[in-house]
Amino acid sequence: MRPSPIVQSSKQERQGQGTGPTTIWYSSGNSGKDLWKLKAHSPELFPDQAASDAVPPGFEPTTSTPGLYYNRNRKVFFLAATRKILWLEEESGEYRDLYDGQSLSHSFTGGASSLGDSLLRPGVKAAAKPKIVVIPDLHRVASALKADLGHIDRPFAMLGVFGGGDCAEKADVAARGFHEKLVRRLEQSRSRWSDAALSAAVRGALDDVTLGQAETVPAAVTVLTGLRVAALASPGSSFRLTLRPAQASSSTLAPPALSTFSSSSSSPGPSQGVAAEKLAITSSCLTLGETQSLFVALTAGETKMVDEDSEGLMAPQILKGWPRTASIALLRAARQRGASGPLAVACSHISPLSALALSGGKEPEVPAAKRQKMGPSMSSPFFTAGTAAGSGGGKADQVRLRQILLRCVAPGPPVLDPVRRKQVKRGQEEAEAEMLRILAELESDGLSSFQKVCREVSECPSALKGGELAGDIGWLDRTKGVDIQQDKSKVAVRPQVPAAVLKAAFELGVGEVHDLVTSDLGVHLLQRTA
Repeated sequence: MRPSPIVQSSKQERQGQGTGPTTIWYSSGNSGKDLWKLKAHSPELFPDQAASDAVPPGFEPTTSTPGLYYNRNRKVFFLAATRKILWLEEESGEYRDLYDGQSLSHSFTGGASSLGDSLLRPGVKAAAKPKIVVIPDLHRVASALKADLGHIDRPFAMLGVFGGGDCAEKADVAARGFHEKLVRRLEQSRSRWSDAALSAAVRGALDDVTLGQAETVPAAVTVLTGLRVAALASPGSSFRLTLRPAQASSSTLAPPALSTFSSSSSSPGPSQGVAAEKLAITSSCLTLGETQSLFVALTAGETKMVDEDSEGLMAPQILKGWPRTASIALLRAARQRGASGPLAVACSHISPLSALALSGGKEPEVPAAKRQKMGPSMSSPFFTAGTAAGSGGGKADQVRLRQILLRCVAPGPPVLDPVRRKQVKRGQEEAEAEMLRILAELESDGLSSFQKVCREVSECPSALKGGELAGDIGWLDRTKGVDIQQDKSKVAVRPQVPAAVLKAAFELGVGEVHDLVTSDLGVHLLQRTA
């Protein structure tokens, strides 16, 4: 048996008063500067020191289990024996591996549009339009809900169309609450979600907002987590997912499609019963490769609005960064085929951010200063931008815009065109169709005719400005949201800017044209000029 060491002060050691076989020194000044001598001489005195040195910061030892440490802020555990971060599943009382969500080099761009019933009959209330939801960053939603979703990969986004017509009230509730129910389900497990579990969470969130009656509300939803997409369609809706090689050019669609997942759900007949209704909800989950892009289209009202032919109409617009314009074009095509009821289309594009994936694995030699300005739409006659997660967008606190505005009729007093002093009689559907024609004309000449077209058709007072200022609506301030340029009397020259226009303005870089924007005033085509 080894005798216990005798610990002496420096003074005692110098006086030679130690009587034991082992002498260990320490600093009587409590500075700890000689503690390394003690560790080197007798490591058996510090059996737990090595383990504690390897514990990540913020963890404290637990009293229940040796070698188990707890982080109060993150509510996670560290097991020294395996060096794994764990979380405690309260329902089962078991410790499970914590998954650390990854930020992946893909971006999400999405947009949607909906139409009401085109057959308005006297004495019959018009059917309500389907609800549309586009959320480019669900992590921000989770943060607002104080939910920890650090285990969910980025980008984390959703796209959805909900109901309309006879089920308008249920669809409204579903559209307003689906994202919150999804977040609450995903925070229940902090491990990596399998494909099957992710699909089940999407289905469960729809069941939650419809009180278990998801089959009664036409709804199509896609949820993006990293490179995985879970899609769902209930009766009366559809989804189409098309994988393609990633491409830098926006002029042509890269053939061929690598694979297509398409599903249309039709309402079952009255004799089929509840069991058949349960089977009518379809779902799919797929994973993108690092050099692949995904085109997504969701529909409600008419389940055959998007097929292989119509995808050729949709995809070029999406590649330019105009998913809402693509949605409007598909709705227009459906109307031309005779679809008359409430309709909705939502489109999105998920693609690599890095040019490395688009160049066959070789990074192109581009100066750093110029690289930041380049994007996937450089081959278009002019830059484009939409609602994107992961893209730069405008960063300035003040931007300058020009626009073409087509006003729409609205409930209340008659709407007047302030330029021509005539009453506006067109609805939103007609205004959007007209703006599609204008946009195609402008794109064909690279925006050189913007001022001319603005003076001819725009119903904004800015169309009366002369020369190159035609359509110019001045400087916008990020916080004030008004034209900051004032006249000599220090009176602001323009009233409050619609919220949708202000939001779009700060998503743009200089020279970029935004996806079509609809506000209470009408349909806007916006370009940032400074």
